[in-house]
Amino acid sequence: RRFFHSDFVAQSLFDIFFVLTRGPLSPDVDWVELDQEVVAVLSNENPISNNFRETYFEKDLRAPGDDSIYFYRFEGYQIYQLPEANTPSDYSDPDQARLVMEVDIKNGINTLYNWEAVANPNQNVPGEPEAIYVPVVKTESADEGLKHTFQLLEDQYATADRSLINHRDYYFTVLAYGYNNWQTFTQVNQNPEGQERQYIGSDDNIQIYTVTPRPIVDVRLNSAYGDGPLVTRLE
Repeated sequence: RRFFHSDFVAQSLFDIFFVLTRGPLSPDVDWVELDQEVVAVLSNENPISNNFRETYFEKDLRAPGDDSIYFYRFEGYQIYQLPEANTPSDYSDPDQARLVMEVDIKNGINTLYNWEAVANPNQNVPGEPEAIYVPVVKTESADEGLKHTFQLLEDQYATADRSLINHRDYYFTVLAYGYNNWQTFTQVNQNPEGQERQYIGSDDNIQIYTVTPRPIVDVRLNSAYGDGPLVTRLE
């Protein structure tokens, strides 16, 4: 029988009664539009969100138990630029979305993999599994800690000068993601064991934001993004 990844997905869904593990809801984002730049301000203050104040905690329904080690926890954010105001079906496709920035909790965890089943080219050999699993990188954060404000200065879809152009519309979306690795994934003979999905991304509250950089002409701004008070340390 030919192998299809959908076979394994369907079986997994059947095993967990078609109830899916929810990813952390996307944050709310406020935008500041400035001269050739935009600033994104992220917040999670909705009390009905499963990531209220970054407290996301959801069980991996494919895991074999109910202990806390089988629960995803909030890990970080990813900001994407989109070529148009449509929700991507595949964030890894650069024609649909391009990663602008990603940040995560400083905890020694940075590169996250999900293991995906593909057809084994040797599946007709006796003893060989029908499928083999390959790692797919989902995020490569720098493990430098969370941020909640971001200065965006470049157009990821520009072919030459990437500077943002005033009065032009740009499209962005922001995902939150969770992490769990209750057991390092391995494939023993035909049986996969361990955490297939270290990364789980937002599946709700995903908004497409249209932002337009522009000069501020009606007020005088006496500071810029990143400015702060000058502090002299005495002791």
